[in-house]
Amino acid sequence: MAERALIRLAQDVEDAASGLHTLRDSLPRSAPYVTSVISELFANSRILLDLDRAQHDPQLEPSVYRVRDDVGRLYSSLGSTVQDVFDMFGRSRIRPRETAWDDLQHHMATEEGLGLLERLQCYRAFLQAQYDIVNYGYQPRGLLGLRRQLMTLLDAQEANTIRPTRPILTIPGPDTPRPRPRRLSARRTDTPISPTDIYSDWDSDYARPVAPEPPPLSPLSPTFTSSSSQTLESSQTSYSEEPDRVTELVHWAQHILDGQHDRTPFRADYVTDDRSVCHGTSDESALHHLGQDGFMRVLQLPFDREHLWIRLYWRPPDGRARILIMTLDSLGRVEYYSAPLTNLKIIRKDSSLQLCKARTHGRYHLWAQLNFLLYERMVLLYCTFVAMKHQDQRGIPHDNLLDCHELKGEHERFEMEEFGGVIMHRRMPHALRLLRDRLSGVVRLEACAYHGPRSDVPLWTAFVTKYARQGDAAWAEYCSDGVVSLAAIKPPPYVFLPGHEIPCSRDGEYLLHFCSAEDGKEFVESWTRLCGLSPYR
Repeated sequence: MAERALIRLAQDVEDAASGLHTLRDSLPRSAPYVTSVISELFANSRILLDLDRAQHDPQLEPSVYRVRDDVGRLYSSLGSTVQDVFDMFGRSRIRPRETAWDDLQHHMATEEGLGLLERLQCYRAFLQAQYDIVNYGYQPRGLLGLRRQLMTLLDAQEANTIRPTRPILTIPGPDTPRPRPRRLSARRTDTPISPTDIYSDWDSDYARPVAPEPPPLSPLSPTFTSSSSQTLESSQTSYSEEPDRVTELVHWAQHILDGQHDRTPFRADYVTDDRSVCHGTSDESALHHLGQDGFMRVLQLPFDREHLWIRLYWRPPDGRARILIMTLDSLGRVEYYSAPLTNLKIIRKDSSLQLCKARTHGRYHLWAQLNFLLYERMVLLYCTFVAMKHQDQRGIPHDNLLDCHELKGEHERFEMEEFGGVIMHRRMPHALRLLRDRLSGVVRLEACAYHGPRSDVPLWTAFVTKYARQGDAAWAEYCSDGVVSLAAIKPPPYVFLPGHEIPCSRDGEYLLHFCSAEDGKEFVESWTRLCGLSPYR
């Protein structure tokens, strides 16, 4: 599945903010102005992400057509503005930084008629108006004026067709923002692009800008957040020292948390009021070491209204995998915690995942606890974590660190197995389970290797709760010779092994090839029975 255009633009906007944070100390006369620009960039990124979530929200998606044209215009204009900022980063390496900054300001304010801060404020107000249209169904006051201002700016940008040739940069010095190689669009080859991704066609008209080297590790304290307290995303999301590389090295985990899955909350009596926390030893050099050691980020997930973030990192040559946890201390400073995935075991506790280090005599030490509101997110993080851990070529050092279907809990306290059987995939037997979570009511399918050292490692999972709750017993149909056809799975199954494909018919129905006709028939019977059950039984 293609990386969604609005998310990609939001990432570029955050990268521009991060690069400006690097330059700010070199621009003492303009420092307050630059600080305001940084805050506006982050504010624009946040609303872009809100709009992306809206287009995949079943309640809001039907109204997205109302803003398609306006958001398309803004996409072009904001993309051009971000590219200008990145071009300035390149020039600042070979010219005085104040000169490069002043040239950018002159270009925007004089040649295109609107300065950087002013246009970012216009973008933010315009984006917020589009989000209000989608979310509340009315046209905010002042939208016509904002649209005229945006169209005037876009006309000026399009008229400015004679642009200076992009400089070919050599390796920069340590104090200079370094443009990264142009990041390529990663597409899933095993999953069709969703037809509801209405913004994807804009992406072909806008080449992503060269991203700058992120700023130092000291956090920024912007003032634009939606709540009175600072969030980690607003101070840190783009602040990394991740290595420069072209990301045609695509890892499967980059496509897992795609926002397409259902959002099923846990029962209220199982949701903890405690914050997610890491009990490890903070390491201010953790980001630097990840970059130095050749790791690339493949997944990022916020917790507790963005007061804690986790990232999963992967190193291409040997599959090494690490987790980075970022939190804010009482003074708003960012703290970093990092560990190899192979040194951690996941244990489920109600609506939380506990990341533990092994001690003697089969005991564990709690390293971090991540609290979830939605069960699907817990499942996807768990499956991704365990799969990456087992794909690490170094191996797991001790049996105490193996993860054995931890989402079930002891004696199936959490997830109950409604069915278990064996299916064949390319002459390899796989264990297929139909699972129902008692704390959320979520129903899902999961396949693992049938035997061997990875028999507890998920190959794929599919969320099928909506079909069970609709009582759609005909969703699973027994064909013949042990083959069961599944009428639809939306979103498609999440796959945790590169190159693995689930068999489909010509009509797009998923096919389960059971080893025996008895297993196939029992699966259909179990599904029919499940359709009539209370979700929390």
